[in-house]
This record gives sequence, structure tokens and C-alpha cells, in this order.
Amino acid sequence: MSSSSAVVFAQTLAPHTRPILHSLLLSIAGRVPRSHLTSLSELLHVCVLRVPDDTRRHLHELLAEPGWPSARASVEAKAKFEKSVIGCVCSQASYDPHRRTYKPPSCRARSGKVVRAAVSDFALVCRGLDGSAYGAASASVFS
Repeated sequence: MSSSSAVVFAQTLAPHTRPILHSLLLSIAGRVPRSHLTSLSELLHVCVLRVPDDTRRHLHELLAEPGWPSARASVEAKAKFEKSVIGCVCSQASYDPHRRTYKPPSCRARSGKVVRAAVSDFALVCRGLDGSAYGAASASVFS
């Protein structure tokens, strides 16, 4: 994506980040069939890549609400999901004195696979399928 189109994309998406994340989390938690998790994870991945600051802030605020998006989602499960999705967005570029270059920030969430796995795991928790034979057998389908 060229830099001018990236700016336009970010400016267009930024005002709508919170409602998008709100709907995404409710959908992941059980409002839509699990067959849609891949598409939902792709949309979440775009938010992380294109508007990382807004995504980080709004995701943290939304997940801080007790009992939301599902009463089954514990504080620990929410923290694990948040860390998996945006934990690395905060990292800064660092200077490598041996090579005399700046090393770009490493970001696990730049991989759609990491976001997809986090969404799948969080969906299992929210839907009460974590630890079940059905959840374990079907998790590989959506990861």
C-alpha cells in the first residue's frame, strides 16, 4: 500500500476503530458461527497493522469491562488474548551498534497466523469449549 493511500486508510478507519472492535469481540465471543473466525481475525489484523495505537487503546478498554464480551472469559484469558494480538505493537525500533543500523521493531501480530490463533483460542474460552474434546478437535480447523 502506498504511503498516501495508507494515510487515507488510517484516517478513514481511525474514527470507527472502537465500534469495529466492539462488534468483532462480540462476534468472536459467540454472536456468529465459528466458521467466520478466520474472516474476523483478518479484520482484527488489519486494525492492528493500520491503526495500532487506537486498536491497542480501545481493545484494552473493551476487555477491561467485567463479564464482557462473555462471562466465561476470565481476566487471565482476556490478558492473554490482548497480549497475543497487540503485545508487540508497542515495541520500538532499536539501534544495533555492531551493525550501525536501526533494527525495526519485531511484531508477532504482523503475522496473521498469530492473530488467527489468538482469536480461535479466545473464541473457545468465550464459548465454553476450551478443554473440551470438541474444542480441541475443531481448533485446528480455524487456526
